[in-house]
Amino acid sequence: ILTIVALVLPLLALLIFCKFFSFFKITFFIINILFSFFKSKLNYWSKQGVPGPPASLLRLGNLIEYETSDSTRLELDWAQKYGQVYGVYFGTEAILTVTDPELVKQILVKEFHLFVDRRDLNTMHELVNNGQFFAQGSSWKRIRTIT
Repeated sequence: ILTIVALVLPLLALLIFCKFFSFFKITFFIINILFSFFKSKLNYWSKQGVPGPPASLLRLGNLIEYETSDSTRLELDWAQKYGQVYGVYFGTEAILTVTDPELVKQILVKEFHLFVDRRDLNTMHELVNNGQFFAQGSSWKRIRTIT
């Protein structure tokens, strides 16, 4: 019986170690895939050739910087540093900011049908949420064709 225990115990220890090691390999693999996915999301603007502040996965893109500072001053600084069209990230959501008045006019007036949906900004008031600046989809298109 002692011989059986002496043979089984190391095999059991090896089996436990392999399962434990496999768990870490799988966990590392999953974390690596998630990191690569989020990192690729934070490279969208650079791949498009659009300038903007550097994004970090740990800072949730540019969101923490935006939320912890004077957002108006930060937007002005970014526009001065990166130009009148630049890209930022709120989490992994890529957001294009346009500050050139002529380009804004072209987007909002001449080519409004191409720019239907914007970021979902819930104001917690139903009347405001259904207005021209906050409506989405077909509701926005209907309002926009009237005004």
